[in-house]
Amino acid sequence: MVKKQANPSIIKKFESIKLGGNSLKEVFVIKQQNNKNKRDPIKDKM
Repeated sequence: MVKKQANPSIIKKFESIKLGGNSLKEVFVIKQQNNKNKRDPIKDKM
């Protein structure tokens, strides 16, 4: 379970690298998505 929840962030980082180095833009979007996901206290602790 813990590994499954850890994977998406790693996959998103890998995708940002694959997209040709638009990493700053991708990281900003991922941070916005994470802020939306922080409503869930369980995900926040993981």
